[in-house]
Amino acid sequence: MYGIIHKALKDMVIRDFGEEKWLGIVDNSGVSQDVYLSMQAYDDEITYKLIGSASEVLGAPVDDCLLAFGKYWITVAAPESYGAVLRATGDEIIEFMNNVNALHDRITSTFPKYVPPEFYLEKLGDNLYRITYVSVRAGLASFVEGLLLGLGDRFNCEIDIVSKKQVPADSGEEWKFDIKVR
Repeated sequence: MYGIIHKALKDMVIRDFGEEKWLGIVDNSGVSQDVYLSMQAYDDEITYKLIGSASEVLGAPVDDCLLAFGKYWITVAAPESYGAVLRATGDEIIEFMNNVNALHDRITSTFPKYVPPEFYLEKLGDNLYRITYVSVRAGLASFVEGLLLGLGDRFNCEIDIVSKKQVPADSGEEWKFDIKVR
């Protein structure tokens, strides 16, 4: 993953828990403080170590940390770094989700080693949708759940995650999220 992710995690922890907690997370993880060059690619293991350490230091389950970080990413970090691109992706949540793969395609040119996840939207009924999330990375479904909930905040609507189911994948992971948009 890229350093921009590490920087956003650092900013969120400092904002919500203070710099002392962040320093404790870094110390506990064994990860060097120099992994925050936004445009630099880093081994995914660094990110997983930081999240695992945040879980330990903050006394919260990893999934709760990932969910909070997903919400922070889509409501604070991404708008600060990619505001114009996010605005061009859609004016409401369904339009945004239909265009999110194109958004990832646009930023791939900025991050040459970036391997983005893919999202597919399917309408199931009145305000009921299935979002299929496919990624080469495993273990980030709770981050995606946070993204979805954060999109509700971004677009001033309520998102209820009706169901969340992992689907067998050859590599990485695939999940299906059924959401109700109100």
